[in-house]
Amino acid sequence: MKEWKENYETSYLKVDSLSLRRMGVTHLQWFLRKNPECCWAVDIKQLAEGYRSETGKEPIILVDGTNCFYNLYDFSRGDWLLGGQLLPFRKTLEHFVSCFKDIGVELIFYFDSYITPQKIDAWKDRQKTRVKEQKDIFSSLREGVLPKDRLMPPLLGACGRFLLKYVLRCKVMLSLGECDEEMARYAREKDVFAILSQDTDFVIHEGARYYLAMRSLDLKTMTTLTYSRLGLAKTLSLKPEQLPLLATIMGNDIIPYDSVQPFHDIICLGRSFDISNRVKKLANFVKRQQKGQLLLENLPEISFHVFGHPFKTNDLKQSIMSYKSNTSDLPEDTKDWEVLRIARERHMSCDLPPILYPVMRGQPYELRVGIEDLGGDLEPAAKVYLALRQKIYGILFHDDPTGQSTVDEWCVEREELPDQPLKVDVVNVTGDLHPGLLELWTQDTPEMNLRRWELFSKTISPRLSAADLDKVPSRLVVPAAALCYLVNKVDPLMDLEEWEVSAYISQAVLMGSMTVELLCEICKVSIPDCRFVHVSSLIGRGVTTVQLLLAACGLPMEQVWSSDITLTYFGERGGDCIFVVRDSGSGGKDWGSALGRLPLMFYRKSPMAHSKERRTRKPQTPDTHHPTPSFPFTPSLNLLTPSGMPWHYFDGVLFHRQYLLAKQHEDLLLEMADQKEEFNLVKQIVYLSNSSNRADEI
Repeated sequence: MKEWKENYETSYLKVDSLSLRRMGVTHLQWFLRKNPECCWAVDIKQLAEGYRSETGKEPIILVDGTNCFYNLYDFSRGDWLLGGQLLPFRKTLEHFVSCFKDIGVELIFYFDSYITPQKIDAWKDRQKTRVKEQKDIFSSLREGVLPKDRLMPPLLGACGRFLLKYVLRCKVMLSLGECDEEMARYAREKDVFAILSQDTDFVIHEGARYYLAMRSLDLKTMTTLTYSRLGLAKTLSLKPEQLPLLATIMGNDIIPYDSVQPFHDIICLGRSFDISNRVKKLANFVKRQQKGQLLLENLPEISFHVFGHPFKTNDLKQSIMSYKSNTSDLPEDTKDWEVLRIARERHMSCDLPPILYPVMRGQPYELRVGIEDLGGDLEPAAKVYLALRQKIYGILFHDDPTGQSTVDEWCVEREELPDQPLKVDVVNVTGDLHPGLLELWTQDTPEMNLRRWELFSKTISPRLSAADLDKVPSRLVVPAAALCYLVNKVDPLMDLEEWEVSAYISQAVLMGSMTVELLCEICKVSIPDCRFVHVSSLIGRGVTTVQLLLAACGLPMEQVWSSDITLTYFGERGGDCIFVVRDSGSGGKDWGSALGRLPLMFYRKSPMAHSKERRTRKPQTPDTHHPTPSFPFTPSLNLLTPSGMPWHYFDGVLFHRQYLLAKQHEDLLLEMADQKEEFNLVKQIVYLSNSSNRADEI
């Protein structure tokens, strides 16, 4: 463990310096920290009390979610290579939230959802850097040494927002456009107390009263650094409204630093590495420019000065205006499609995977660099799950009024990034199962729930049925479906060994009885081989793709009642079973028929009988437009209350231990009868060895 610690302390310094260059305005953070009028230490509790006293409002902090995860996750343990540890990270997030709750501060988390067109070049540059880091990681592993670079585990980034929402009950927002612009706009309009991030763009925006540094946050003392917009303007003898032009010519996510560096060299009379001198020289250039509307009219001349030609005028305007956004700048839906309005609402409240709504409104699908060995034997995740994504698009665009037949995709599946997005065909293979997306997402009947699950199952494999998935515990439905697709796909063929699949299933089963303390006892592991790291990342990408399918089918991402709320049988009325929800965290408070308060995807009545015997619902008038297929079973509560989040069934360290045991043909430590039964049920589904359907039944 000492070796891990030493290597990652060195790694932290390296990655930290890289992130300083990437996040927001180039070199601005260094300048701020060197000038006491721009940056100083603050006590968050004292600031919050002052805000409350002055405004009479409760203090709210808007948190840059992705940045928060990156800074809170403990990379020093090394488990990120194995796929990450979501259960311990849940405890970390819980502690983080409780520290602010203890001082009376509410947190609202914001997350990006897709690449906006003006930042696609910056996205490409970051992916190129990550591809290089990825290559270095696997080169180190082949040499048997720990990598110095690090990447966020895919599952952590993809599912952490749902952990905040469903488990920790925080307010979580997904952006409609640029996340930092929307945060600054909300903060300005609501007079929000503070923004917590590590992105110097927030120093340029007129937003919250305080911009607090995430990287300097000390949860024990609740202190950090604050960066001042007014202090920066005063230090450089600028007006605050001139800062957007300064940020633009310094280089940001819209204007790449490489494109302005020659201009910097000219005004500094040579390549100067004195950042303070460079910033002051750029500020002097800004002082000589017009302000307001006259500045925008003069942008062609500024473009000529900075770039040597006027062709960057539009980029300059985009960059400057990105710091002056208002409510009218929010993207509007271009399709007259009722279900799109529902998707927008669910997207903004983080009830959908972040990419689903943007794809529905015509934006590209995006898959960033994962921890995959692009030079190895296994196929990249982008290519492996392409066929499944095409079917998901078929569900989403089944009755699209514009007849959209292709989706643009920005995916990294080789070491060279594409210059243009790949156009992917929409594939409809659902037959008569699809009733229309609006009905699929809103109809509140048990029959429609069966239709959703049959649609989900057939999209994974024509030979899979909802009855098959109903046999396993709810928390294992998603990993079973992901593995089933992965094992049975034919283009491209996957060469996963059966023992590798068994290792993953066994850790998913064991996670049902795992605690953070138990997981910590097995944290001492050897350096993984390249194949394991790729396999873990590949299955993780499968899980997030299956989550996208869940949402497309109108199925909930997670039970609303989570771990501290229980569903209790109450009685029978008219042949149906009635359930009530009780919150064990509120002194056994009875919510009555509270299933009615849940999203439309949940049921006020369950067709599951009180005993183990299954009762058949009375027949209803069939839908003549979309006849209901004949379903040979009545679902148990497993499929009525799915548990799609990976903290229920995945831990990278546990998977690695099971992987090593399986590789050596050792016992997988499934000691209890119910564990062995769950293992066998999931394995039957994965290999379709006891499927209730034939391939030609769809």
